[in-house]
Amino acid sequence: MAIYKRLLIRWLSGLLLLIVSVASNSEQRLISHKSPDIDVYLYNENCPNTGVANIELRSPQASNFDKNRVDITSVINTVQSIVKFNCPNVKRMTIRGKSNGVLYFAGVSAKQDAWQLVSLYAPPR
Repeated sequence: MAIYKRLLIRWLSGLLLLIVSVASNSEQRLISHKSPDIDVYLYNENCPNTGVANIELRSPQASNFDKNRVDITSVINTVQSIVKFNCPNVKRMTIRGKSNGVLYFAGVSAKQDAWQLVSLYAPPR
C-alpha cells in the first residue's frame, strides 16, 4: 500500500509540475501600450530553440487594428526590439491582433526581410 501511495504522490507531483510549466510558458506579457490601447503578449518561450516568436496584440477596440496602422507599426517596432534583445537568435515573428477574441490583424516579420512587417490578413467588413 505504501508503494502505491508513493507512486501516486510522484505522479501527482509530476502532473502538477507539468501544469505549472505549461501555464507559465503559455504567455508572457511584454508591454502595455496606452495610445493606442494595446497589450502585447509573447506566446513562445521556446524562441531560443526555434528562432520563432509568436506575438499577440490585444485591444478592446477593433478600430485600433484598422485606422491606426501607423500606431500598430510603432507598437510592433517596439516589440521587435524587446524580442530581439530577449531572444538574439530570433529569425521570424508572427503577429496577431485581436479584439474581444476576434482576429483583426495578422502579419509576419522576418530577419531575412530586414524585419519589414508584412500584413497577411484583412479584417472582415
